Amino acid sequence: MKRADPAETLFVERAMLELERTLVRLRRRWPQREECPSCGATNPVALGKRRVPPLCYCCRTQVGAHSHSLPGEHLPPRVAVSPNEHLVLNEVQRILAVSIVPGVRTQVVANVAALIVLRLALLGTLEAAA
Repeated sequence: MKRADPAETLFVERAMLELERTLVRLRRRWPQREECPSCGATNPVALGKRRVPPLCYCCRTQVGAHSHSLPGEHLPPRVAVSPNEHLVLNEVQRILAVSIVPGVRTQVVANVAALIVLRLALLGTLEAAA
């Protein structure tokens, strides 16, 4: 079995710590499961800052789709996503940006990003059930 690269180990540890900080912040902001009264979204990333009523980003902005930059920094390629999905992807990019260190393979970054997306998406729904 190949030994873990120190840079990759550091990156994974930093990313998991930042993810945990994010989860704690969201749980503190939304201690009880709240729901957007307009669409039923319950994900605290989509609900954003505490407000009454707790409107999700999609219902607050009234925008159909966002053009999300996959590499970040408003660069192409871009993909159309819902506004609530856009916020989750932005949070993933933020966590990766503060965690990344030189020498980390793309495969490791992709796998960590996938794990972060799963953890954030499992916090609640991003839109009403069909």
